[in-house]
Amino acid sequence: MTPKRYDAFAFIVIVLIILAICSAIWQWYIPEPIPDPTHFTIQPPIKKTDTIERVDIPIKKVVTLKKKDVIKVIKAIPEEIKQDDTKEITATAVTPCPEGTSIEAISIIDTNTGATTILTKPTKPSLFAFENKQEIGVRVGSNQQIDVFARWQFVRVGSIHLGVYGEINPKEGKGAIELVYKP
Repeated sequence: MTPKRYDAFAFIVIVLIILAICSAIWQWYIPEPIPDPTHFTIQPPIKKTDTIERVDIPIKKVVTLKKKDVIKVIKAIPEEIKQDDTKEITATAVTPCPEGTSIEAISIIDTNTGATTILTKPTKPSLFAFENKQEIGVRVGSNQQIDVFARWQFVRVGSIHLGVYGEINPKEGKGAIELVYKP
């Protein structure tokens, strides 16, 4: 390597090491919360809406789901909501998420105050799923060789993903079937 190329490469490596260390420190001190797939949790409001004034509106009636029937179907509702006669369930919803999971949501209204709360719970992914995850990229190594690579994962069984991988550089091309474990 020429001195200028070496300096540029050393600078890039140092920047990447600093970013990796910062990322590790961030994850250590401010970890992303891992939702519990066995219990519903009360969710905070969207940050931009938490300061908006709440107003009372006159309502003649509110349509709710029969709480006893919902409790029979959805076992993970917190006990304090099951036991409180002033809390009623107004709606339920399911939102799909990446990795074959979804978020279940329940809207609760307090009949004394009229305030509503949203409970959410992530679901566990199914054992088997077809997926369509693709990535393509370019890598530059310490020897200044450029690689173009691509990956396509198309089947998931539990935490194991099956796919194909390929890369090409000026000297050769490679292809492989890959099994990846993602805990």
